Formats: sequence, structure tokens, C-alpha cells
Amino acid sequence: MVGIGVLKRPARPCLRLLRRVMEITPLADRVDPQWTPFLCNVCGLSNYLPLRRLSREDGHCARCRCYGRLRSMMYAVTAHFSPDEIILAKMKPRKDVRGVGCSDWGYTALLAEKFDYVNTFYDHEPKLNLCDVDWSRWPPDSVDFITCTDVLEHVEPPIEGAFANMRLLLKPGGVAILTVPATLEPATCEHFHDLHDWRIEKEGKQRVLVNRRRDGTIDRYDNLCFHGGEGLTLEFRLFSRQGLIDSIQTAGLRPATIYEKPVEAHGISLCASNFVLVAQKPR
Repeated sequence: MVGIGVLKRPARPCLRLLRRVMEITPLADRVDPQWTPFLCNVCGLSNYLPLRRLSREDGHCARCRCYGRLRSMMYAVTAHFSPDEIILAKMKPRKDVRGVGCSDWGYTALLAEKFDYVNTFYDHEPKLNLCDVDWSRWPPDSVDFITCTDVLEHVEPPIEGAFANMRLLLKPGGVAILTVPATLEPATCEHFHDLHDWRIEKEGKQRVLVNRRRDGTIDRYDNLCFHGGEGLTLEFRLFSRQGLIDSIQTAGLRPATIYEKPVEAHGISLCASNFVLVAQKPR
């Protein structure tokens, strides 16, 4: 069971609902004494979940299904554009603000309702390849915000091109709102070096990456890491916190805000290695 909202119904139906919830709630959750309420800052529903479930990739809202990472992204969006109303569903529309999502999900309908927003994809329409932008379709200096959650680790190297193109897309003062799986190591770890002419091959049940460098040298990499989701889900790198900051600064963006403290009221679990970075283009 992922959660139960606070429902305004007569007592008896509520009791029946509660009994049904307890019947289908896993035993580990039923015996967990540390349940906690939180208000989903995406759709506005009151939820009630075991505290241990409120993690980066868990703690789904019972209505909109947004979990910790997605709620943290929308917290950063509304804090920037609607500081007086943090709940995305309740904020006043800002159709003067243009936003672009990079393979977003969960909150896309609400973003389109509140902003001049379009969600894009790497491999199908509407397309936006951050490494090879079609500038006739996505003019420079035309976007107020870019949302990009756990996508940049899947961008083919060199990653510097993606950050540079984000800066070009953004209007002066515009922001890129980013999350990545991160470590506290000094630098980002690139898994594959000197990629040039590469492909994924299947050897039995295993997939390997075969790369031919520019000098003709052949590299083979196994133990590949693929994440779930659409498009190219191969992990090309593991960012470090400082490495991500260095990358956006090299591209000419500045770290305007880093959200790294938990927001318990909204079931958002954040820390030094699990954070939302708001990178701003200078005005």
C-alpha cells in the first residue's frame, strides 16, 4: 500500500476503507510503528506512510504517484516561481513562463496546466537531444526553465555539450532544475573513455559495450548498468556533487540554490548526496 488520503466521508465508510487498507498493506508496514503524515506538494493530497518509505525513489503519493525525487523537483519549481504557494496543483497559472522537460513523468500534466510547458524525449516526439539541439525548433534564449531529473547520467559523452546547450536554451535569468544520482567523491566518474564508434552487443545473457577509438583501438566494457525508463538508459557516468557543480559552472551557469535538507511536511527526503540543484543563467 502506498498511502491513504484524508477523505471527508461519513465515519462508517471511512472505517471500511481503513479496514481494507490494513488488509492490503504489507505486514512489514502494518507492524512498523513509525508512520507519518505528509502533504503531497504536487497534487495536494494528504498521505500517511511508514517513515522508512519516505526515500528518494519511494513514498509514492496515493493520488498522483509522485515519489520523493519527483516531489523534490516540484518543490524546487514552485519555490522558484510560486514561493507563496508551494503546492503545484494550487498555484496560480504562469503561462508567461516557458518550461521544457527532459523525459519527465508524474507531474507533466500539472506543469502543462500551470506553465507554457512541453515534455520532450530523446527518442520520440517531441524530441530534444541536449547534445545535438535542433536550434530551428528550440531557439536560443527561449526557455525560462528546464526540468531534468536523473537524465544527465545517461547522456552520451562528452557531457560538457549538454550543459552548454542548456545554457544556450535558457533565457537570461532562466534556470535548469537538476537531479542526478551522486556521490560525495571529489570528481565525477566517467565509465567509458574515448568513446567514438560504439555499440551495445549481446553475449549470451550479458550486454557489453564495444568501442572503437579514433586511433582504431578496440575497447570492450562489461558489467554495464542500465536504469529503468524509456530511451537510452545506459549509465555513462556517476556524478559527484562537486563534479555536477563544476560542470554547470564550466558551462557558464551558476548554482543559484541547492535543496539538500529534508522537507518533512511534504515527504521529501534530501541530504548532501541527494539534492536538487537549481542552475541559473546570468542575467
